[in-house]
Amino acid sequence: MKKLFKAIREDNIEQVIQVLNNEPELVNCTAKQPPKKDDGQSPLQVALKTGAFDIADYLIDNGADINFMEDEACCNTWRAPVIHDAINAAVMCSRWNTNNPYTGFEVFSTEEKAVRARSILEKMLQSGADVNKPDSSGNSGIWRFCMQAYQILPRFDFAKNCECDDRIFTAELETDLLNILKLLCRYGADLNYASPDMKLTVKEFYKNGSMAKLLSQV
Repeated sequence: MKKLFKAIREDNIEQVIQVLNNEPELVNCTAKQPPKKDDGQSPLQVALKTGAFDIADYLIDNGADINFMEDEACCNTWRAPVIHDAINAAVMCSRWNTNNPYTGFEVFSTEEKAVRARSILEKMLQSGADVNKPDSSGNSGIWRFCMQAYQILPRFDFAKNCECDDRIFTAELETDLLNILKLLCRYGADLNYASPDMKLTVKEFYKNGSMAKLLSQV
């Protein structure tokens, strides 16, 4: 089992195929710490977290549980369904950027990566992954998207009622994030779901800046 997770983290698909050919039931095994961050997680979760998308494809094709979520017995207090890992991966492969006064403007992904990560998310949704399944804090898939995307969008200065220039909401970034958002909605993401912590829907909570602009388009 350790051999499988090591191969996934090394993005060694040949090794993954070899392990699963010998023990196909391991496709739905769970990791044991160390590392602590993987404890209780499935091979598909680890593949998505590490950006091993060819491996993720292979795992899905070979029976990976697309609605898996860590058991309460794992050492991590926050647990999330694997679809949340796919959402996070898609968001973080969008063409986000930083705009630093010292290092300048820098983009951290490509259109190819954005399309590839989104294809895995779509494949899971097409296969029946529950987009509304909440994490252990009660956040649904639409909330996961918004919380993750918020981390890579320009910071909103509420005192000045405008966005900062620490990041730029480029046309490319808007396209990538909107494609993810529309995909989630197409597969039934509940925009009216109120987070247990916030007691608000995403449109009620995100009323300003780039996130509000994205949500206004669905």
